[in-house]
Amino acid sequence: MDTLINRNYNRITNRDILSKDCADFMYVEGLAICPFTDRIFVATGLIMSILVFTTTGDYLYSITDNSRSLFCPWGLCFIGEVICVTEHTNNSIAFITTDGDIVTRVGENCQIFPGVLLSNPTRLTAYLDTDIFLCDSGNHQVLHLFPDLPLCRRIGVGKLSKTEDVKVYNNEIFVLDWRSPCIAIFNMSGEFIARIITHGSSTFNQLNDVVNPYCFTIDNAGNLILSDSGSNSIRVFTRTGKMNIKFGSRGDNIGKFEYPMGIGINSSSQIVSVCRRNNNSIQIF
Repeated sequence: MDTLINRNYNRITNRDILSKDCADFMYVEGLAICPFTDRIFVATGLIMSILVFTTTGDYLYSITDNSRSLFCPWGLCFIGEVICVTEHTNNSIAFITTDGDIVTRVGENCQIFPGVLLSNPTRLTAYLDTDIFLCDSGNHQVLHLFPDLPLCRRIGVGKLSKTEDVKVYNNEIFVLDWRSPCIAIFNMSGEFIARIITHGSSTFNQLNDVVNPYCFTIDNAGNLILSDSGSNSIRVFTRTGKMNIKFGSRGDNIGKFEYPMGIGINSSSQIVSVCRRNNNSIQIF
């Protein structure tokens, strides 16, 4: 797997289109790739904005909520052309256009569902372009949000610890449980199936280095691609948890990482990765 593109950003100097100030490429948390344009959308957490890049990693503009700042945007996904973003410190989900207009907010320190308050939501994923699966990290669960909110259901209660990322593939729900760490699998009814890639197993820790994954994605073949911040690398596992390949190490050159976080797959089956510290980079493989 050859590295095709590497874009490094110490500071983004282009003027933002939707906000007055320039945005730093810092505190990156989540990444989503627009299904219509393949543009790369990066949530910057404490910078409180979403940065937009071309398919080759060139900076385009920054999105902020036109009425007020986003509250620590963390995870991103698309429902149609609307960006769904978790606001980590506001315990909410913002539905926002690519022009920065808020469609609606859900949660915002209020009940998202009778008896359910969001607590430190992290990352989320869209399903069938209508539903959302959301990591409700502080409540140790995943929420399945239906189009007719506030209807939702709880998944993984009593089975999960600190949920960081979630994906749906082939009618199965894959949840990255950071504290374990492991990938927990549930069926679409929310019934627990198995844990794979568990900490200390021969597959997860076979290279005897620190494993600290926060984000993952799944390719068209069902392989799980983990962004491993602990070893500054990307790891690719099969559905059964066998590691196929590990690439990358600490550094700021092409193919090197410094605390990799968000990760995604574009329409050309390329892996897109963003790093949080020092090299502040987008890499496309």
